[in-house]
Amino acid sequence: MTIEVRPLLHDAPDEDAAFELLVKVDHASFADDPEMDELKTGRAVTELDRAVIAWDGDEPVGCASIYSFQMSVPGGGTVPCAGVTWVGVLPTHRRRGVMTAMLDHMHSSIREVQHEPVAGLWASQPPIYPRFGYGLASRHLWVTIKRTHGSISGAPLDETLRTRLVAPQDDGPFTMPVYAQLMQHRPAMTALTDTWQARLVDDPKSEREGASSLRTVLVEDDNGVRGFARYAFKHEWKEGYGDGVVRVIKLMATDPAAEAALWRYLIDFDLSGQVDVWNLPVDSPISHWLDQPRHHRRQVGDALYLKFMDLPRSFAARTFSEAIDVVADVNDETAPWNAGRWRIEGDESGARCTPTKDPADIELSSARLASVFLGGTDLSELALAGLVAEHTKGALRHAAKGLSHSPAPWSAFVF
Repeated sequence: MTIEVRPLLHDAPDEDAAFELLVKVDHASFADDPEMDELKTGRAVTELDRAVIAWDGDEPVGCASIYSFQMSVPGGGTVPCAGVTWVGVLPTHRRRGVMTAMLDHMHSSIREVQHEPVAGLWASQPPIYPRFGYGLASRHLWVTIKRTHGSISGAPLDETLRTRLVAPQDDGPFTMPVYAQLMQHRPAMTALTDTWQARLVDDPKSEREGASSLRTVLVEDDNGVRGFARYAFKHEWKEGYGDGVVRVIKLMATDPAAEAALWRYLIDFDLSGQVDVWNLPVDSPISHWLDQPRHHRRQVGDALYLKFMDLPRSFAARTFSEAIDVVADVNDETAPWNAGRWRIEGDESGARCTPTKDPADIELSSARLASVFLGGTDLSELALAGLVAEHTKGALRHAAKGLSHSPAPWSAFVF
């Protein structure tokens, strides 16, 4: 078998045919049924010139693509990030090097053509991408709260706040500023464009799983919107009473009182039995507010994985929570340009990462360094797991403090 990876547009007569080919291969890989009429917003955000197809002769057997993002980093800045997506290989060709060939092709383009310092992705299967140099850089929280145990009597209360419903397709002028304000403080968030906003509020019937269409509730005062939640409702009836589920797609607020107001609205929803929120930051305050915290389900899952394409430029985009000066011996078989000893230094005003011949203070893989880059993983925890070696006493603790960040990184939507 000889696999050839070519740009998507190379083999399609026009862009419509190219997108249909991408969808066909992707859905064949995951055994889905494509609904082309429901993919208009997906088409709008897809960068066809950054997509590739793997060919086995005349047969398309794999696909992958990239979104061009600006991602927030510690310190309030952003860094160009290649969002790897649409990755799929036909079941007939798995474990035969097809994915490796596609990722090698795209990584070369990211580094040598687009010059993006980092690549990021959400993984359909977590074990896959560490093999290609990706480290887990952020996590998400999945919370389910029974209405009967949902009292948050101790949460902040601002009586000037009021709630208002708007249609999701019209909520951009109200919700995008909230998103942008949070992005200034939370790493791992990717900047929204109008096309991505349209994508996030898209609500195809085939994906509702019996729930209602999306609604958006705003929390606001006389000065403007301070938070919002997008949700759907799935009716359930048990022995004559309503026991439905409030499915929250997005919950964001600029301050604790506004967030508490959103939780009260969602928990006390008529005819409901529980509220279910799949993607929250891991430092969400809800567990601290619940009067009966034992009675809610709290599950932490993996979210954004990162790979360094340019170490110096990546670190130059962020700052450190306190002064740091450490030499890291970095191992990376997937990207040899990352390997070697690097002096990582800086403070709250800026950061630098430069090659050095000085003795190493710590030793770790590039993927592990990527996992601590946004402050979402504690370097000391990796050391306890035997994944980081300390060569200079005290260097590990020193580096961990500088690399830490609060609030926690949060990739606010799956791409």
